[in-house]
Amino acid sequence: MPPRLRRLLAPPLVVLAFALSLTVSLRVRPATYRIEPTTAGIAVYLLLAAASAAVPAVTYALVTGAFRRRPAAWDSNPAGHRFSAPPSPRQAAAMITSAGLVAQVVPVERVPNQDQVRIAQLGAFTMIMIVVVAVYLITIVVLSMTNSPSIVLSPKGLTLRRPLRRDEIRWDKLLPGGPPRPAKRNPGTIDVLRSAATPGRPAERLSLPSDGLHIDAAFLAYAIRWYVEHPDRRAQIGNALELAELLRGFASENATPP
Repeated sequence: MPPRLRRLLAPPLVVLAFALSLTVSLRVRPATYRIEPTTAGIAVYLLLAAASAAVPAVTYALVTGAFRRRPAAWDSNPAGHRFSAPPSPRQAAAMITSAGLVAQVVPVERVPNQDQVRIAQLGAFTMIMIVVVAVYLITIVVLSMTNSPSIVLSPKGLTLRRPLRRDEIRWDKLLPGGPPRPAKRNPGTIDVLRSAATPGRPAERLSLPSDGLHIDAAFLAYAIRWYVEHPDRRAQIGNALELAELLRGFASENATPP
């Protein structure tokens, strides 16, 4: 599924997970009061609350292939001379789940002498909690629509985009030999070393959130290392033939034991 379509699909499912979970809390929960023993009723409620958060997230994951093996590939842009990797759909799946869970933070209480539930009458505390939940939900919806984290390679260097930050690093500022080939498949982060701005100081370590990117971490590390060590190839970034060359080199490296 194209990254743009994934970003359009995520926000409605974030809202759906929240709405389902809140409905379970306010409308379905009273039915569990009649279940004996009480612990069984609590267990049923918790299962339903978990399902209300999980079902939209699992639906998104299945539609977008969030838990398939990450591809050893770049999105090519020959005109812009760049390779790019979008955010992993796993990020949005986690956001959808968290929206369902945060709905359970809304304070509720049983109506006295009735098998009904209402928003808790706790004055300022209730209002504060509702505002906190609303801000969190809006934040999740906005983040699920953003194209971050993402990474772009260009002839000048690499650009890492995060929700509140953007790092641009020139190729000649990265130290040769890194990032190293990951010891395990798809680690949470891979590190690159950037020469210090002040001569004589140690190199600066920058962690790339490979777990949040829709690209195989070992292939990402190989591509960065390739362009750090082969300046003559940087002008070909974005070219389909260059991508094919990268894939051949990566396959050859994988055939060699670390």
